[in-house]
Amino acid sequence: MHKSLFLLINLSIFQSISSHALPTRRIYGGTPAEPGQFPFQVSLRKETGDHFCGGAILSESWIITCAHCLPSITVQELKIVYGTMYYHGTEQLHSVSKIIVHQEWTHVHDTHSDIGLIQLEKPIVFNVLKRPIKIYTDQVKPGDEAVIFRGDMNNGSRPIILQHLKVTIISFDQCAEYKSDVKDTNICTQSPEGFGICFADSGGPLTKNDKLLGLASFTTRFDCANGAPDGYLRVSDFISWIQITDETPVRRIWGGNVAKSEYFRYQVSLRGIPGRKSNKHSCGGAILSKSWIITCAHCLQYFTPKTLRVVYGTIYNYGNETLHEVSKIIQHHEYKNDRQVHSDIGLVKLRYPIIFGKFVQPIEIYTEFVKEGDQATVSGW
Repeated sequence: MHKSLFLLINLSIFQSISSHALPTRRIYGGTPAEPGQFPFQVSLRKETGDHFCGGAILSESWIITCAHCLPSITVQELKIVYGTMYYHGTEQLHSVSKIIVHQEWTHVHDTHSDIGLIQLEKPIVFNVLKRPIKIYTDQVKPGDEAVIFRGDMNNGSRPIILQHLKVTIISFDQCAEYKSDVKDTNICTQSPEGFGICFADSGGPLTKNDKLLGLASFTTRFDCANGAPDGYLRVSDFISWIQITDETPVRRIWGGNVAKSEYFRYQVSLRGIPGRKSNKHSCGGAILSKSWIITCAHCLQYFTPKTLRVVYGTIYNYGNETLHEVSKIIQHHEYKNDRQVHSDIGLVKLRYPIIFGKFVQPIEIYTEFVKEGDQATVSGW
């Protein structure tokens, strides 16, 4: 049952209500979009062509949406519509090959890890009407404006055209007056009465500067657009999860030079997928000693020692390198999430010590002062 946009009062009642019993109401008070204005927007549809959630294009093969849109629909039943701002019911339905829900999301009342990914059966051919969206990673503050999307109700009937609406971000304290357990993985916005999101806007993008800031996750009152805050999942908090989840796009160094085998002998590659073995590169790191690797804390939060592997002694990333097991993962005790850069450091202990050689050596820590204009070097795949 798709509880398309989770509502946060009288929860015991909602547990017994399916989405088929709820009106598929959508954005109130929006402005019609122009063709190609928001090419990242997608519509999640049932086999019948009925819209039930929104989403956004991350790459040629991957769609991002809310987890609560996905648990009650199968790969065979789920279809995606992209490249159009209209909803006539005759749009092309694209098949999917995989549905992934965040491993910490357990039920529709969980708004703190309400994120999911959909892999398309066939990759999107990009043009002016269909393009991916980048993730917004800067800080936002109360009073900042953002933009939400979905369909016009056309006087209460089926939506016919994509709408967009400017909303205002509010503080956690303001939002907590309506929802007591709001977390820092959430963003709340507020609009005047008669404006805002509703049930079938679930999973749709909240954007700032044309980048993906959040996913429509919850309202704080049963009635929509009543002046109460709306809630979203902050996508930047889940960049690491997105990067290590199967073949989703991973951002790497741009414009670099190819390294020689004897250079960067301290460089390591962190590999693995939560819950199963994999040789997919997810993060870099450096050798500190025979048994210890240093990396960022955000690279480690979705791994356990059983699922993390380390590759060293090679400049290649073919996927057939030797995977070395680890025995311990340590994150800085003050690190909390992806947005916290001040204590973003972690250590990985190898199960078996490294045997140093021509292509494998530890790195010393630089302890002198640096000044503006000094040059440094980064390395990675």
